[in-house]
Amino acid sequence: MTTNSAAKCKEEKKRVKSLLQGIELKRQGLRQKQLSLQIEELALDGTSEIHFNQRLAGQEILKVFSDHPDLLMVLGIGLTQSGKTGVMYSCIEEFTKPHEMAVPIENIFIITGLSSTEWKDQTKERIPEMLRKNVFHRPDLKTKFREGIRGKSNVLIMIDEVQVACGTRQTIAREFEEIGLLEMDYLLENDIKIVEFSATPNGTLHDSKNWGEKSKIVPIRAGKGYTGCIDLKEQERVKQCKNICDSEESINNIREIKEITDKMTEKYHFIRTKKSIDQDKTIEKFEEVFGDDVDYLIYDSETSAEVNIDKKLLKKPKKHTFVFLKELARCAKTFKKEHIGVWYERFTNIMFDDVVIQGLLGRATGYDDNRESIIFTNLESIERYEELWKSGFSEEAKWKSNSTVLSKDGVTRSRGTMNGAMKDSGESIVPEVISLSNEPKIRKFQGEEGQTEVKAWYKENMKEKFGGRGPNRRKDRTEEGFYESTFGKGPNKTKVRSCEELYKFRKWCHHKNGKQHYTFHPCYRDINDNTTLEWWLIYHE
Repeated sequence: MTTNSAAKCKEEKKRVKSLLQGIELKRQGLRQKQLSLQIEELALDGTSEIHFNQRLAGQEILKVFSDHPDLLMVLGIGLTQSGKTGVMYSCIEEFTKPHEMAVPIENIFIITGLSSTEWKDQTKERIPEMLRKNVFHRPDLKTKFREGIRGKSNVLIMIDEVQVACGTRQTIAREFEEIGLLEMDYLLENDIKIVEFSATPNGTLHDSKNWGEKSKIVPIRAGKGYTGCIDLKEQERVKQCKNICDSEESINNIREIKEITDKMTEKYHFIRTKKSIDQDKTIEKFEEVFGDDVDYLIYDSETSAEVNIDKKLLKKPKKHTFVFLKELARCAKTFKKEHIGVWYERFTNIMFDDVVIQGLLGRATGYDDNRESIIFTNLESIERYEELWKSGFSEEAKWKSNSTVLSKDGVTRSRGTMNGAMKDSGESIVPEVISLSNEPKIRKFQGEEGQTEVKAWYKENMKEKFGGRGPNRRKDRTEEGFYESTFGKGPNKTKVRSCEELYKFRKWCHHKNGKQHYTFHPCYRDINDNTTLEWWLIYHE
């Protein structure tokens, strides 16, 4: 943190408390009793329950807000499926009790950057009915969330899986900026409190450190009986995932799975595949190895409505059943694990640590481990995750994610997240653009909408200096729906590029003709998955 930033954070700005008084406080007490009864009912149904460790974490979050009148944000960090959701429910109960920190029930919002309805439906199912109208996933933020929160004071915003879509130009940051939630003064004046949850906070953690005393970290401790990815590694139940689709060794790699399933009683086995025709190729290879002795099931966004996977998992299958996944079953999704045997993560040439930890490996963790399952994943990511926790999420711990970058001095830094877009008295508290010494600057935009966003950003920030209309819009795509990028030499200079490959070429991605000082390229975090699209504007000043 710079000296100036630190000085700003020390300014004597305090939260303007919106206290409930008189009849409002009495009404809050009555409604809170209703809320607690609904929580108890959910616990009786087995839908959700607040355990001792979760209750303590919720009480601790309330306490740090109470003890620090200038505090704006708490980041709750817990291991995958260690009970972060239960901590959210504990926060709901603690913040709604009739005391000086009481938040009206209708002013509590639970949001996420996840776009699938899976998270939204699951979260609504697990929380009291009184709060379900204030649960919003990414498609809701521009409309329902904006309408629901605008103009309110004494608010509690809980962001689940904060590492998802956390970039400075992605939906959450844009909507927060539109509403005023990226202005520290606005948050303090309107008594708005933010609690973020994640097992892999990535760049959001590093950016939050620039908030000084306005931000705190509350570790969420796992309860008794928890099995995490580090435990699975120590139990020798994790193996390196390999190419099971289109390599010469694919058949042998699948036979490795068969050697394990042959020793198990009938189980469900989750296999994450590539998309489109590559999924078909993978299934064909499994059929070659396993034949008709097993069942095959496809579980993706198109079939999820027809295949009630949660219901199926409650009952032991009559024979081994392979469930082929496309995109589903990532962070925030939980499965009953009693009848699950093998979890197999999709192999890619570039494997981001947070995606690995939050993927099938993360789904295999929790309090209901069957002590039998085997997980194929990226072993190096587990090692880095272990080091990340041991170091207290230090910048010295190497970590690969979409929102972090490893600098030349070996320090993990943020690429720029919503937490880094926060402004104190109208001025940014951290730089928005990653710029290492003697390096070009890189501005990144996510997904299909990134092409539209870059034009607007160029017009606002670069047009006056560089002139022109900015980057041209790309239309041509491959049959598989990928954008290609052209740079370098030789016959393969035009092809689908990974983010890692583009980063290696960054120093040469500019023109020296005095007219254009930038280039614009599509790239993919996973070159086998067209949903991992990023647009990079690389420029020199």
